[in-house]
Amino acid sequence: MRNWMLMPLSLLTLWAVLELGLRVAGYNPLGDLIYGDRVTFVQPSSHSARIYEGVPHAKGRAWGANVQLNALGLRDREYSVLAPAGVKRIVVIGDSITFGNYMPQASTYVEQLEALYAAQNQPVEVINIGLGGYDTLQEVAALEDVGLAFKPDLVIVGFCINDIGVASGNLDYILKLKEYGATPLYRLRTAQWVRVQLDRIRLGQEMIEANKAERFVAVYGDYSVDVTQDDALMALRQQLGPIDGGDRRFSFSNAYTNPVNLGRMRYAFERLRGIANREGFPVLVLVIPFLMDEPANHDVWQTVYQMIGHEVQRVGFDVYNPYPVFKAYGFESLPQRSNDFIHPNKEGHRLMAEGLQQRIAAKGWLLPVSPAQPDAAEPSAGSSVHN
Repeated sequence: MRNWMLMPLSLLTLWAVLELGLRVAGYNPLGDLIYGDRVTFVQPSSHSARIYEGVPHAKGRAWGANVQLNALGLRDREYSVLAPAGVKRIVVIGDSITFGNYMPQASTYVEQLEALYAAQNQPVEVINIGLGGYDTLQEVAALEDVGLAFKPDLVIVGFCINDIGVASGNLDYILKLKEYGATPLYRLRTAQWVRVQLDRIRLGQEMIEANKAERFVAVYGDYSVDVTQDDALMALRQQLGPIDGGDRRFSFSNAYTNPVNLGRMRYAFERLRGIANREGFPVLVLVIPFLMDEPANHDVWQTVYQMIGHEVQRVGFDVYNPYPVFKAYGFESLPQRSNDFIHPNKEGHRLMAEGLQQRIAAKGWLLPVSPAQPDAAEPSAGSSVHN
């Protein structure tokens, strides 16, 4: 009998040790939800194309970083609606790289770009409205929803290569968190740990399913335009192989073979083009390179960059791809985390900020109005593309 009782007693003791250890370590990812302080950092958006947005004034640990959102649910300081006299404004839209997953807010290229201007005594505000998991259409929707109120002099699009597909289950997770909050079991840290691990597996599988060609067409087909008559784009697409052709050399490679994914990217850029024409600001697209310079896949990556550049050039935006700068610095030194070839570290963000400032200066977009430079202060909404 004693031997029979030893096993459950040992398991109970192990569980108690794990529970205590997690509590001492401060592990409590669902705590704010369960104890009623803050539901989550993201919530459903009233703007249908945006889908979800940041929760105003949310504060705590999220996405591998200490995060504090402002009154608009943005990871930035508070800004007045109207810019102070003589101040130029840049609004930056993007995804988790722009938002700054896994890093302090000050390390993001958005903050570093603003700091570069401040160091030169140039009155420029750089406003970050990026959020993890956004694709380009969601980013444009965020610009419509909150960014345009700031009357930007320039809009920067932080384009990640996975923006062409579904990269986030944030909205699904919001709904799941509400379900967990109603379950007393999740007051236990060990129960939370198990739940989080299971959700990671589930969400990963759902991302795979969501990006399959047929599923993507069914969900996003109404927000895509026909690109199959674009001979130049289709020729580039052919270099990547057939749709869902089993090419797993890097994430989202198949998305660039799917005309519906490409059509959604075009739809987003055309929508932004219309806004830029109406509001009178130029657009600069920052293409954030994949952080692995694999010789075997070099041509494939260059084809992807050409496809993005083709779409940017087509609508008359300017583009900056820091690939040569990253290559010279060393791709192996730029990932924020081991085996994460999407998110650059602080140095990568510094390189992007410096490159953006140089491109902006070369275009003369933020120069003040002066008799000597009458055309520099009011650039046309369109601009040439430089790869």
